[in-house]
Amino acid sequence: MICVYGADCTDFSSNGIGPVFPESATVTETLNGEYELTLVHPLDEAGRWRRLVEGCILRAPVPLGMTPQVDLVPQPSTGRDVYRVSTRRDPLRLRSGTGTRYKILAKYKKGTEVIVLAKTTSSWYEVSCPDGKHGYMASQYLTFVRSETSPAAATESVIESRQLRDQPFRVYRIVPELNRITVYARHVFYDLLDNMIKSYKPSSSTVGASVVQGISAGCQTEHDFTFYSDLESTAEEIEYVNINPVEALLGENGVVGKYAGELQRDWFDVFVVKRIGHDKDVQIRQGKNLLGISYDVDLTNVTTRIMPTGEDKDGELLYLPELYIDSPHLGSYIQPKWMHLAVSDAREVTRGDDKKTKAQCYTAMREAVQAEYDAGCDLPTVTLNVDFVNCAETVEYAQYAALQNIYLGDSVRAIAPRIGVEVSMRVTQYTYDCLTRKYTAMTLGTVADTIEGNMISARQLANGIISGSKLAINSVGSGQLQSGSVGSLQVQMAAIQTAHIQTAAITSALIANAAIQTAHIGDAQITNAQIADATITAAKIAQATITAACIAKAAITEAEIADAAITAAKIALATITEAHITDAAITTAKIADLAVTAAKIANATITSAKIQQAAIQSAHIEDAAITRAKIALLAVNEARIADLSVGTAKVQDASITTAKIQDLAVTAAKIANATITNAQIANATIDTAQIALGAITTALIAQGAVGTAQIADASITDAKIVELSANRITTGTLSVERLIIVGSDQSIVYTINEANGTAQLSQTTIDGGSLTQRSITADRIVTGAITANEIAAATILANNIAAGAITADKIAAGAVEASHIKAGAITTSHVSGEFGETLDLSSNESVRSTVTQRVDAALEDLSVGGVNLIRNSADYTLAADDSDAYWVAADELTPGMSYTLSVKEVILITGTAAGVTWKVVEQNSGSVHTSGMLDFTYGKQAVHFMLPETNGNWALYLYAGVSGSTTGVTVQFRQIKLEEGSFATTWSASPEDDAAQLSQLSGTVSALDSGIDGRVTTLIDAMGLTERFASAEEFLASLSEIELIRSELAQHDSDLTLTFNRLTAAEQGISTMFSSFVFGDEDGSPYLDMSASSSSIKMRLTHTRLAFVQSGKELAYFSDNKLYVTRLEVVEQISIGTSANGYLDMVTTPTGVGFKWRA
Repeated sequence: MICVYGADCTDFSSNGIGPVFPESATVTETLNGEYELTLVHPLDEAGRWRRLVEGCILRAPVPLGMTPQVDLVPQPSTGRDVYRVSTRRDPLRLRSGTGTRYKILAKYKKGTEVIVLAKTTSSWYEVSCPDGKHGYMASQYLTFVRSETSPAAATESVIESRQLRDQPFRVYRIVPELNRITVYARHVFYDLLDNMIKSYKPSSSTVGASVVQGISAGCQTEHDFTFYSDLESTAEEIEYVNINPVEALLGENGVVGKYAGELQRDWFDVFVVKRIGHDKDVQIRQGKNLLGISYDVDLTNVTTRIMPTGEDKDGELLYLPELYIDSPHLGSYIQPKWMHLAVSDAREVTRGDDKKTKAQCYTAMREAVQAEYDAGCDLPTVTLNVDFVNCAETVEYAQYAALQNIYLGDSVRAIAPRIGVEVSMRVTQYTYDCLTRKYTAMTLGTVADTIEGNMISARQLANGIISGSKLAINSVGSGQLQSGSVGSLQVQMAAIQTAHIQTAAITSALIANAAIQTAHIGDAQITNAQIADATITAAKIAQATITAACIAKAAITEAEIADAAITAAKIALATITEAHITDAAITTAKIADLAVTAAKIANATITSAKIQQAAIQSAHIEDAAITRAKIALLAVNEARIADLSVGTAKVQDASITTAKIQDLAVTAAKIANATITNAQIANATIDTAQIALGAITTALIAQGAVGTAQIADASITDAKIVELSANRITTGTLSVERLIIVGSDQSIVYTINEANGTAQLSQTTIDGGSLTQRSITADRIVTGAITANEIAAATILANNIAAGAITADKIAAGAVEASHIKAGAITTSHVSGEFGETLDLSSNESVRSTVTQRVDAALEDLSVGGVNLIRNSADYTLAADDSDAYWVAADELTPGMSYTLSVKEVILITGTAAGVTWKVVEQNSGSVHTSGMLDFTYGKQAVHFMLPETNGNWALYLYAGVSGSTTGVTVQFRQIKLEEGSFATTWSASPEDDAAQLSQLSGTVSALDSGIDGRVTTLIDAMGLTERFASAEEFLASLSEIELIRSELAQHDSDLTLTFNRLTAAEQGISTMFSSFVFGDEDGSPYLDMSASSSSIKMRLTHTRLAFVQSGKELAYFSDNKLYVTRLEVVEQISIGTSANGYLDMVTTPTGVGFKWRA
């Protein structure tokens, strides 16, 4: 099952937010490299796909390998640091990991001294306590006391191997499609990419295990990871500066490469060890289980001749006398493959305490070369990709599954005689189908290959990490480059040659300004097709470059000739004729001043096409020369007319229309008195802005001219009205907002009827047609004024009624029917205490039917147990003779079925164990579906589990103690039972055990069959029943009647058991209702969380507050008689005050928000 968890989750033992059901899900893991999950999920109607968001964590099945056993490197005995617990009042908690999420192991009072074993992070120290317990404490509550030179406290020296769990992967990319989404996630180990090591510099004598712990402690941000390492090797001095922990472990100078380590990840545990996996006697053989094979031999990084260098006393390079050292495999290759090796330890020192002679430097250089050859630099990298049948998953090898399983790091033997392959190689990469729980691909190769390739993805590459020296010749193709990744800084000078550029690849967008020089252009390379329009300016052309042969016919137009560019020297005599001059080609700039005289201009020659814009000035025009015939239609615009030049005499009557007048051009000064009459004004032309204040008098307004449309809203005030009659007011014109209401109780009726002491309105004067929408508000209504007579049918809606306004005395008897009540509206608080005393549902068929249906449905869902599936279950003793002894208590369990395991007592007879491990195992693959522990306590214990729908040979394993540590342990199970169903019933023997007893009884009866009458008669005499039973037949008939009664009693017992189970199921259903209640403890303070399991919103109750939390963030809480809210949205009303002092109400209205005071 693949489950989803929140981004900050660190415990994946539950199902988290819930499961998802993808179409496909595969995990790919590379030794010392990538560990990724790819998942495709449909856009299902249930909306489970919405759980998949960037940053969330997915728990997915992986191959069930084992973590490495780690023999921890002993702590040095040179000294230890003692710290004192320095809390204020509360004791300091010892936890199982670096964070408050981890289990509390113990508590220690202020003043307790502890030994700091390692400063795991800046916030958490690994400590050993006086009582021998080992764990982690928050560093802020520890104060340094002293350093001691005595040996370090004894700590756990071995981390035992355990089975890998389903692993957590964090989603980093989601690709949505029309009907599915593809999700990409990497193991949570890669969260360390977002951390940083500022500076850590281990010495050359520091072992790898200590370097691993130093990298963990050097992280700038607190993390949840625990590192384990057994690396005892050392390396030359190196410094990790401003890099992330992943690069420090796997990078070019990382721990894995420098200290010859290998990496395994399990949740937040990181193992960096000498070796993962095992050398297994598993064969992938042609003709047995090999389906396909391909192999790759890579000579790229082979080195067979190394030239080491050091540094002499003058700081110059120091070479060996023999210059280089050859590999023993030199003859296996056509020519030597050279490498230069700089040896940092080979430095000649002639002064001081650290003297080093040249001979010593030569020795260091030779040893460094030998180390390179020992590491296999002179051998090719060989990779095999194999397609095979995993024998561990076949029926034939079912009993040998544990021997045939293959995991990452294991050595296997691949044999394919047809292509001459017979080699032992290690599993360096696999792809695993999480749904079928089978390998889909596996790669065999060398560890060095995966170390070189572990930083391939862009996410794992630090900026600038790839230099030219790291790239092999021709190793970078277009497939290796990301779009836009090559900029000018990445390209060496003169690096790009013609052969590197694709045809038509260089566009204008790729060429920097002024980037193309003469030297870059080949002769005759630029044709017309390569030049964009208007590209070549005078500045781009070298002197005397363009000859007549270079110019196409008719190519040069006026636009191509710069001003004053054609001088007399450029024009041959009598060359320019009229035919050479295009229309408008001769501009002012081309004509010398005063060159054009009347004699030069033919009659009717100057047309509009010959005149340049703005070429004719006032000085060029004779007075009165421009007549109507000379002016083209629409030729005169504002720019052509001088200010104040147009007088009345210049304008024909009726020639100025609205279109001719510019906006706001006509001012009072431009209009002659009494010029504007009604005929001159267009309809709706004059609005408020055009009329001067006080300009309109009564004399100027025609009778009936002013209608509703002519009056602006709120324009008519008291001062404007002389007399107003009712026929001047149209229906609906006066709304409540237009009335000033004066009255002691602010009601409309009072105000209108009692104003000035006289009644203005008669009864029923105001009807519905007289009122505008929402004109009656609460403060306008006299108390008790509205009776049933005043309310029209179906008038009152839910939003018209104030909260709590309808009390019992407001409701007429029998007025409320079922149709008036909204679903879910009546809660417990609305029901009186006497309700149950008078309620009679016996005649309510609807209620009885509903109750009956729900009870029947509950009974149908019951999963009732009873039959014991474990044989010899009354009293079973299991003695272990190895470290993982177990009893297959039951097998062939049904997929998809619910089971309950119960036991009356588990007794530890010999040995030492914390409890008994139980596992549900698929025997063909060896995969564990679920597991748990049974305690050595008297009293019934029960656990419940459900098998997946996947077909398989599912079995229940019971161990002699804790799995993996059962040697010398003997345990006894008393009255153990495995049954189908979700509840533990009374113990009974299995049908097979009953059958065995019946068989034994049947044999006894058969033995008695001979001479039965005589034996029965003897029995009757012995029992003193001779007077009651005259014959054996009467005695046996009586026994039959007894057996019948016993059978009937057994049937009654079965019925009672079924009834009990149904009641238990009903109780379970009620318990399910409360499954959303979670009790917990945070820093010693208990709390209760209440929420739906799928909701991000929950309510938390503590001793001091009631809080509302969403996605881990507290939104609001009640505490100290106050409500604290981070953000409040009120729909209708806020009231501030008390009944004694009055209230200030802030209410919403149809037009906004208002304030109102009420007593």
